[in-house]
Amino acid sequence: MDKLCSAGEHGAWTVRSNHRPILGEEEHDALVAWLGDEASSGPQVLACGSVVVKGTPMQLPEILFGNNALEFRHQESGFILQFESRAALKKWVELFAEGAFEVIKVREAQKWQTRTGTPIRKQEYDWTWGTDYAGSCRRQDVGVEYSESGDILQPLTRTGKDTETPVEWVACEPGGINRQMLLDQSSPILMYDDVVLFEDFIHDHGVVRLSVKTRVMPGFWFVLLRYWLRVDGVVMKVFDTRCFHKFGELSVFRERTQHSVSFTSLEQRGLSTDPSAYPNAESALPVLDLSSGPLNDCTTLLPDQAKIG
Repeated sequence: MDKLCSAGEHGAWTVRSNHRPILGEEEHDALVAWLGDEASSGPQVLACGSVVVKGTPMQLPEILFGNNALEFRHQESGFILQFESRAALKKWVELFAEGAFEVIKVREAQKWQTRTGTPIRKQEYDWTWGTDYAGSCRRQDVGVEYSESGDILQPLTRTGKDTETPVEWVACEPGGINRQMLLDQSSPILMYDDVVLFEDFIHDHGVVRLSVKTRVMPGFWFVLLRYWLRVDGVVMKVFDTRCFHKFGELSVFRERTQHSVSFTSLEQRGLSTDPSAYPNAESALPVLDLSSGPLNDCTTLLPDQAKIG
């Protein structure tokens, strides 16, 4: 395992992360081809590195850490929870193919259309890479032997039949995430990590960033996957996915929320409309409105033969 990867054993769990450079040209083209293969509409790949879905060329984020990832693996049950940019962008492509996306105009385009009355050529896809990706969760058969390298996203070499199955999440009551445990500062932090999945400054019109943080404590682990968007003078958004597992219990809990606010609303409320006042999601959240959620669900962690941990 090299210095670009980290791992820790915490009870029955192995927590691993990749921190690697942005994708090179060949890796970028391979990812575009993979996204194209995954899209049901049969997209094509352009020389400029865009994937074409339903006749629309769609560019990927400029700062793309396609080999970065965070993974939680429960050894006894085969349960795996993983966060990575490839799957997040796959969801972005799928939302476009389904027509479930929003097109945002930059401030200059809105001003031009208001002043001249001339319609602006509409960008036909979500160029802010909005995604409802909440992590990738699956289970591998217990008893299958794996020979793993340090890189989470490299294909696994295995013996026996491939029997990976998706994990089902079901709606549950709020309260699964123990906020009191999260706020407790008396226990040591066994592991902390912050993994950036992609970032873009959207042609100097703002910023978009997808990242995932984790904290492992003696009694639990916690994950925050965050999509942060600021289109200057137009809108700000924060999409959060929180995952929590208390050691010794049988469930992983998940909570998803979406917050947003327009700069017009900020002005009407007498709040700052200076983009520099909101350099990151943490500074913007106090002025954002809840637009969706919280959506609470959970999954059963362990099959009968697994040990609790």
